[in-house]
Amino acid sequence: MNEWVSAPYPEQIDDRTIIFDGLRWIDTEAGRRWRRSFIEIDDESRQKIVADIARKTVDPTLATASKFFQRFRFLVVGAYYTTPEGFKDIGYTGNVPLKSFPPVTDEESAILEKPLSALGL
Repeated sequence: MNEWVSAPYPEQIDDRTIIFDGLRWIDTEAGRRWRRSFIEIDDESRQKIVADIARKTVDPTLATASKFFQRFRFLVVGAYYTTPEGFKDIGYTGNVPLKSFPPVTDEESAILEKPLSALGL
């Protein structure tokens, strides 16, 4: 996350603002509710804040927090699924050499038949 929001490109600069504003909001909200920082409150209290901002709400006081949560979640999920653990979870093996290639199935041949015929192949 640090690397992403530190990059000098327009999308990352926009994300930096969203993420920093959201983190500031979360810390302020923890202070308002429990007079402690987000890091200092217990897991149950953290979950209450996250649950509030995760809901699609029309409460204008949560607009910054909701925008933050949506973008942060997108970035975290994207980051996770580009790690070895994330690849494993989705069964992605990456670019690995194969000893042989499986033959084209009848279903695949049927799908390819028309476009290849149109090309004269």
